[in-house]
Amino acid sequence: MFTIAVDYDEKGNYEKALDYFQKAANLDHSSAQFYFKQFIHKILNQKEKPYRTVGCCYTIILFQLLNPHTKELSSPAWAFEELKDNTIQISADRFIDEINGRINFGKISWGSYFQDAMETEEHGELICNIIFGERFKRKDLENWSRRFRSKLKDEICYEFN
Repeated sequence: MFTIAVDYDEKGNYEKALDYFQKAANLDHSSAQFYFKQFIHKILNQKEKPYRTVGCCYTIILFQLLNPHTKELSSPAWAFEELKDNTIQISADRFIDEINGRINFGKISWGSYFQDAMETEEHGELICNIIFGERFKRKDLENWSRRFRSKLKDEICYEFN
């Protein structure tokens, strides 16, 4: 059982925020699932460019889910390799499928802001049809995830005794 927490260093430096799965012995499985679902729901409803949200979901969450024995907390390099040859839509669908395959009650989906933004054009192309590696670099994922975690820090704070 687990939940996701957003933490920061002792100096209060939120730019070095780390997202990690925290073992929570005092939570039963359904409570851990509930908190995990709430965390994901907040992410899916951020008002952010869809490619940034998808990139952060891969860097921060999907990396941990698909590599449970890693000691790394996130991996822009791994995320870039997973995203680079796919459209934003294919990557977004894969993320939702992975998450919904792991929760036992209810299903989650992208928020309305995300859905609407996917159908907007950027540089003459629908965002949903952009092939990630043709427009973005690994460094973009690093920058987005730092900014994304900082944005989430005020919305999410789970403490366990």
